[in-house]
Amino acid sequence: MTISAKELAFLLNAELIGNPETKVETIAKIEEAHPNAMAFLGNPKYEEFAYSTKAGILMVSKSFQPSKPIAATLLKVDDPYQSLAFLMEKFANVMADELVGIDEKSSINDSATIGQNVYVGACAVIEKNAKIGNNVKIHPQVFVGEGVEIGDNTTLFPGVKIYKDSKIGAHCIFHCGVVIG
Repeated sequence: MTISAKELAFLLNAELIGNPETKVETIAKIEEAHPNAMAFLGNPKYEEFAYSTKAGILMVSKSFQPSKPIAATLLKVDDPYQSLAFLMEKFANVMADELVGIDEKSSINDSATIGQNVYVGACAVIEKNAKIGNNVKIHPQVFVGEGVEIGDNTTLFPGVKIYKDSKIGAHCIFHCGVVIG
């Protein structure tokens, strides 16, 4: 996903200093960022990196006053940590929506029923007679046991295990390592 500084400023109710057309595709650490990444400065002990970062956009606190020139486009926000959390959730949801397809390294029993727009990651196992709804995201290394039913728009993050005959509703999210059944 690509987003401009102007769009980010709107989402975050931020003051924009620099080029509103600067575009980024990801979020990175301030010291490791590249021109297609946004970084943030939340702790003053990392201020030195603000002057050398290669980030296209740098998110800072509204109270931040740089002592040297900064090449990145600045977004000044009330709370950089809260704004970062908001953006990470937003980016994660958009990226998850784009996941579709079945990885060749997954194992799906021929008797399993798979809905539309489903994602099945590498090393995922779906056993016999499982029923997977539409828009379900099954990340790598997930185990779905025999006869399991998973409702539409559900996400199973890596390492989830759902044992035999369990029924999972629609719009559920199971984070890494959850075991059901």
